[in-house]
Parts: sequence; C-alpha cells; structure tokens
Amino acid sequence: SSKIMMKILGIFILIILSLVIIYFFILEKVEPIQRPENVPVEAIYEGGSDGGNWITYNQYKDSSNVFYCEVYNQYTGNILYKGLFRLENGIITLSELKKESGIYSGNYIFLKDGRKLKTVVQLDSVSHEQMMNRTIDNPY
Repeated sequence: SSKIMMKILGIFILIILSLVIIYFFILEKVEPIQRPENVPVEAIYEGGSDGGNWITYNQYKDSSNVFYCEVYNQYTGNILYKGLFRLENGIITLSELKKESGIYSGNYIFLKDGRKLKTVVQLDSVSHEQMMNRTIDNPY
C-alpha cells in the first residue's frame, strides 16, 4: 500500500507540474507590443522577452540583395539606425525578406532562416528617396 501511495503521489506531482508548464508556456497572456505613433505602419516588429525593434525594409534600386532599412526603438519609436544592408548569402525578394524579418543587433539583422543582413552604409539624415539616387560605392 505504501508503493501505491507513492505512485499516486508521483502521478499527482506530475499532473501539477504539467499544468504549471502549460499555464506559463501556452496559456500565459503576452501583452501585444504597441507601435509608437512615429513608427511607420509598414514597420515589422521583431523581438523577444528582452525587447526588440521595429524595422522597415525597402528594395534598393534593382538589387536582389541590398535593402534600405530603418530600425526603430521598440518603446520610443526613435530611429536607432537607417541605411543600407546587404544579404550576406544569395538573393531574397522583398516579400520574402519581410517574412524572414529578424532581430537587429549592431551591424546585422539576423533573419529567421539563419541568413543575415550586414550594414553597408549608415545614413544619418538622408531620406529613402535621396538614397535611391545614390550608389553603394558613392552613397554621399
């Protein structure tokens, strides 16, 4: 009878632990990230429990691996970075890039598929339209 009680206690503990795990990892409500007013509607949010950023993507001229991107602070909407990024391996369409949008970290945007965009040119006060009239070799 002591063995039966231990089995019942073990099953009970396992059920309680399972319910706790289900609550915290599946049912816990995560507050949606509020887009700051100064972040463009087309910006995509990517982040985790430690924060994230809003990112806009635009094709650079006819390039299949260079994009003009703007990175915005998650909370304030202030621009953290704007400039050209180049896909390190291969080519990607703009619509594919938006689906694979990933985490911005310093000189890179790490995409969900494992590839990454690397900064080519940082721009401080140049608009997207002005950038389209420049070349990568001579961005200024």
